[in-house]
Amino acid sequence: MIEKIIQKKLDSITQDDITFFAKKQKISLNLKEKEFIYREIKNNWKDYVYKPKESLARAKDSLEPATYNIVLNYYEQYSDLLSHLLDDR
Repeated sequence: MIEKIIQKKLDSITQDDITFFAKKQKISLNLKEKEFIYREIKNNWKDYVYKPKESLARAKDSLEPATYNIVLNYYEQYSDLLSHLLDDR
């Protein structure tokens, strides 16, 4: 149930949403990073929950070091909560 709710919300996300969030958080993204993050959120969000090691390696290879560190911080901040919610399926 929770997975379906998350998927429905993520289906509606646009690249402009990524840009808006980044600006709101005072994060500077180049076009390549914005496109990568958008694709990862849209297509691979479950990997970050169920296969984080591979997913974070993919992010590290695709993002600038400063951006990767920000992504890693967000991941660490929210991964336990998300995993817990999805474990209660």
